[in-house]
Amino acid sequence: MKKSILYILFALFSLSAAVSLTACKDDGVEISGANKSKTPKNVKLLEYGPTSLTICWDFIRGATSYTVQLVDGEMNPVSEALCKTTDAIDYHEFTDLATDRIYYGRVRANFPYSSTSDWVYVTANEQPAMLMASVGILELDPKLTLNAATGSTLTYEWSYTEDAATDATRLYNIELFRDEACSELHVSWLADGKLASDKGIFTALAGYPVVRFTFSGLDPETTYYARVTNASFGNIMTPVVAGTTAKAGPEASPNNPAQAGDIVLAQDFAAFIHGGDIVRSAAGYNAVSGTDYRKAWEPATGENPQADGDRPVCNWATEFHIHTGGTSAEYVESLGMTGWGLSGNTSTRPGYIKCGGGGGGIGILYTPELAALPKNTTVTVSFSASAYAEGENVYGSDIVVEAIEGAEFGSNNSVSKKGTAVASKVVDISSAVGRFETFTVTLDGLSPTSRIAFSSNPAQAGANKTRYLLDDIVVVYDGETKLEKLTVPANVKFDAEAV
Repeated sequence: MKKSILYILFALFSLSAAVSLTACKDDGVEISGANKSKTPKNVKLLEYGPTSLTICWDFIRGATSYTVQLVDGEMNPVSEALCKTTDAIDYHEFTDLATDRIYYGRVRANFPYSSTSDWVYVTANEQPAMLMASVGILELDPKLTLNAATGSTLTYEWSYTEDAATDATRLYNIELFRDEACSELHVSWLADGKLASDKGIFTALAGYPVVRFTFSGLDPETTYYARVTNASFGNIMTPVVAGTTAKAGPEASPNNPAQAGDIVLAQDFAAFIHGGDIVRSAAGYNAVSGTDYRKAWEPATGENPQADGDRPVCNWATEFHIHTGGTSAEYVESLGMTGWGLSGNTSTRPGYIKCGGGGGGIGILYTPELAALPKNTTVTVSFSASAYAEGENVYGSDIVVEAIEGAEFGSNNSVSKKGTAVASKVVDISSAVGRFETFTVTLDGLSPTSRIAFSSNPAQAGANKTRYLLDDIVVVYDGETKLEKLTVPANVKFDAEAV
């Protein structure tokens, strides 16, 4: 009799141990459905820490223990370490958690004879709640909007939470497709907000986060479709948002000599594909100095074409000099900048050019000679411009637009002789901050050997306001200059017409 009792006790102990060992596993154990509806009550996230989540619940009558578990987005267990069975307390703290991973928390009650209740989840808005250490319950509202469109670029902005600083530190897959079904990929980029110099991909200069990206080198008047996936938040996607590029800029007339009304020069910088988008505070992509991507101009296409770091995603502070930044003659020609000249900083940005440098550095961009012009002519110069700004700090004020004779250039198209200004106007661009505005000036007394120069205003060097962004340059031949116009003093400041 004693032996039989010992055998029974041993069998019960073995069964209890087996249930304990498999409490976090449903496979291989036949679960009784008798107590499915006897679920724990008030299952909640009690608290959270930098690397921890604590889940609590209320005891219910008849339960012998409770199993609490963290699972993934498919409601599968993450690991044995993230599953705990307890009969003594009504909460459990999970520790040493990844700070950028989404979990779902659930609890069930256990009863004798391997019977269990259904799982009860920590919820938000009547749905299983996304939980993250250091955040707690993560309420995501993925949004994607088209911020800006030009003839060669589309800028998108997105958010997942109401905290832009949190969004700016996450890892994203930024995709652009040629079809609404998102089956024909044009280009995609993996952009990690934590991996960049200074303050990050999306917080480059002023210290405030703006989560935007500018796709460059796109076809004009073409509709693309963008989608962003948050790889830090369980690969949750934004809606797909269409964007259509603008019409391409005008082209110069082939007439030589030019006729009145002809466009003698046009440059919309559509081939400028590299650098961060400072005007729209958006990230872009770069070509690293010394690599093939500064020798041969090649717009990026395909899946995450970062080429082992040779053309990485970059923040909106990033740029490099067009002629002196390690570029080849082939690259410069592909940009459409053959015959152009420079003095100081003239750098590539997506779809436009940046001129001037910090500390009052003067930047001058010279056009090619306007060889189609007759002698003694008047031209109208129109251009889009934006004062360079880093957040609330504005570092641009004026652009001096001049007709230059006798300029000469040495290596890397850098000016060796500045020449003589035959006409000069100072244009106030201080109203154009964070956007482009269009300005026009009229210059008299030009010849076939004249160039147009766009320069920082030296008078603003002491105030450190010599940087500007330039786009959509168009020079139109108006006709012969009237003699009385040649007597007007040069370099008279005026308020240019803003269109």
